[in-house]
Amino acid sequence: MTKIATSSSILRQRIQRFLYAPHNAGRLQVAQLVEQLSHGGPVYLFGGAIRDFALDGIRYFNSDLDFVVHCPAPELAKIMRDIKQSHPVHTNKFGGYRVKCDKWWLDIWPLEETWAFKQNWVKLTQPQALLKTTITNWDAALFDLSNQKLLLAPHYFDDLNQGILKLNLSQNPNPQGTLLRLLRCLISKPVTWLDTHLFEYLSTCLSPPQIAQLRQYEKVQYSSCYLAQISDELIQLQLSQPISASGLIANRLYQLNLELDYHD
Repeated sequence: MTKIATSSSILRQRIQRFLYAPHNAGRLQVAQLVEQLSHGGPVYLFGGAIRDFALDGIRYFNSDLDFVVHCPAPELAKIMRDIKQSHPVHTNKFGGYRVKCDKWWLDIWPLEETWAFKQNWVKLTQPQALLKTTITNWDAALFDLSNQKLLLAPHYFDDLNQGILKLNLSQNPNPQGTLLRLLRCLISKPVTWLDTHLFEYLSTCLSPPQIAQLRQYEKVQYSSCYLAQISDELIQLQLSQPISASGLIANRLYQLNLELDYHD
């Protein structure tokens, strides 16, 4: 069983082994696409993939890869037209692209088109400002492929290893999807504690009708339904947890024997 990363050097090595494995055809394909993207400007691996590498290593990684390119949107559009010659490419309403590789989906967008920047929830001063745009602290991770530098939220490794999940930015263009992702994280990942901001957000948003809607929404969005494996009573128990002496709230939703599909 892979240990949770405890330092930048350990996590950097995992990322590098994933991206630059010389004898893995799937990873080489990703590296070749990243090389094409770099013709536009610096490329950053961002968010959930780094979190999963930190928590579980790279061997069973089966989620999406998010890449942000620091270049003007028209320049990235030109690069994506070239990539489309060899890979299926889909566009979205937020100015980004979704590329299908043999093993993984890649979500790609220009830095300036990041939703939280466009909506003025976060000010874009430098690429590192991306760390303030994620839903939780565990996703606030950025790897600069041009200089192999890892940029992380404060206390990143302490929070991971202590199982402390914090709300980073609640504003999101898909509130229902945000709620579902948060619940799936609490159910499937080794979260021991929630901070008060996350707890209050969930308590405010999760009514019984909303939970029922999320169960249906999950069936459409995911191949494995985590919410179907826990009861309404357990969710209500979570929402009634007291605040501990440390100012945190215990997570009661984590399921050790959950049927997982590792795609979140």
